[in-house]
Amino acid sequence: MSSNASIRGVSAQLKFFQDGGDLDVINVNSFEVNQQSTFMKSFYVGQKFPVGDQSMEGWEGSCEIEVTDDRIDRIMDALINNNLAGVGVSEYSMLHSETYPDGQVASYVYGDMQFRLDRRVPGQNQKVTLRLSFQAMVRTRL
Repeated sequence: MSSNASIRGVSAQLKFFQDGGDLDVINVNSFEVNQQSTFMKSFYVGQKFPVGDQSMEGWEGSCEIEVTDDRIDRIMDALINNNLAGVGVSEYSMLHSETYPDGQVASYVYGDMQFRLDRRVPGQNQKVTLRLSFQAMVRTRL
């Protein structure tokens, strides 16, 4: 096996947690996460080139999910109701792990998460899907 073989989705794992307990929710078709950051430049008098800087603004992404039941809708309804009531707001986190061909595993926990839900209802021959969008303020490697 090549030492630089790429991995496929079967080598990745994604789990969601609410208040530290497994949310036991989601069979995800696809997942993406992106670092959020703003690049900045300072132009100083007498300097030929600008000085670069960057702000770290957390992470955001989404999961594509085929609808098989209303579990995600119930979770989102509870999240929204708790948020609007201003009490009992749960802490959500996500664990993303990848296993590489050499057996090494890299795992990241994303924390201080907020969610948004979108639904796609296509024609007769296609599946109903949800897009669970999120932002996470921190990412920690385990």
